[in-house]
Amino acid sequence: MRIFTVTAYYSFRALFNWLQPMPYFINRLLFPLAQLAFFALIGTYGGSQPLSFYLVGNAIGTATATAFGVSQAVGNERQQGTLAYLLAAPAPRVPIFFGRAALHVADGMLNMVAALAIAVIAFGLRVPVEGILGVVSAMLVATLAICGLGLFLGALAYIVLDAAILANFAMFIILLLSGANVPLAELPGVVAAIAQGIPLTRSVAAARLYVGGGSFDAGVGLLLGDLALGAVYGIAGFVVFNWLETRARRGGRLEGV
Repeated sequence: MRIFTVTAYYSFRALFNWLQPMPYFINRLLFPLAQLAFFALIGTYGGSQPLSFYLVGNAIGTATATAFGVSQAVGNERQQGTLAYLLAAPAPRVPIFFGRAALHVADGMLNMVAALAIAVIAFGLRVPVEGILGVVSAMLVATLAICGLGLFLGALAYIVLDAAILANFAMFIILLLSGANVPLAELPGVVAAIAQGIPLTRSVAAARLYVGGGSFDAGVGLLLGDLALGAVYGIAGFVVFNWLETRARRGGRLEGV
């Protein structure tokens, strides 16, 4: 447990590139505001859905920023020259690998809370009292699922060398295909099927259900599905990381694979 907590703290402070708190909190306010304003205004005046559709979709969709942090926390080990020390360490790999995503769960929640507050205060989104628990649950599941994807992208970054490029591709694909801005019913059949394998698709649907006054039980299946999908991505990232580590040891290249 100590390895997990130490890894979570130092990877967040160092490998995530946040050494000063003020720029961090400013970013956490400006990023949700920019995303909500962009998609909500364009969607309202040019789309086929009501304002609440875009507000809820992008409030949950701000979780995509978490993929950047998690993938950097894993992938930047190589760029910053610390990968050799990680691979040479005798510490167990599970807490070291998954610990890099721990604080990013809270970071993603903070991002979505800020986005939801902006949606309510600035854009007039109404969230029923009975739906608050469900919306918070959808936010938590969304950030967990994205953290799983971030771990997978971070492991792949040891091959392609740039976690930011992978995270950028993932962010735009998720915003396009998860139903955050385009209804799944309007997507082509094959693309709609692909959307079912993308994190946030079910969390966004569950959040809209709760904002619309649906019962908590009605969205549990959606949330469990997204949680399972995030776990699959996280485990896949761990498998890739172990495979690359084995190759590095066999090749005598602890600085990279």
